[in-house]
Amino acid sequence: LPKLQRNVRRIIVERQRLQQELADIPFLSPYPSRSNFVLCKVLNRPALEVKNELAKKGVLIRHNQKTGLNDHIRISVGKPEQTTALIEALHKIGGNND
Repeated sequence: LPKLQRNVRRIIVERQRLQQELADIPFLSPYPSRSNFVLCKVLNRPALEVKNELAKKGVLIRHNQKTGLNDHIRISVGKPEQTTALIEALHKIGGNND
């Protein structure tokens, strides 16, 4: 159980970092999360376009085509280096349409 508790703590810390970093991306509006992912509303561009641009850079996220969520992306909490790669990629694609 202690190993599980350490993993949960690491996920919580990384989720907080992820939320803070995503809040600094001008075209994203992240929702508060208590899960292992952060849901973000995508502003001023199609969410599917953000997903596809990130995929071209080797960063995989989820996009849901369901009504009401098609302008959102879902980003899973990962390792610190994965968060860093995601944020760097988001900054690179940020100039495309904002």
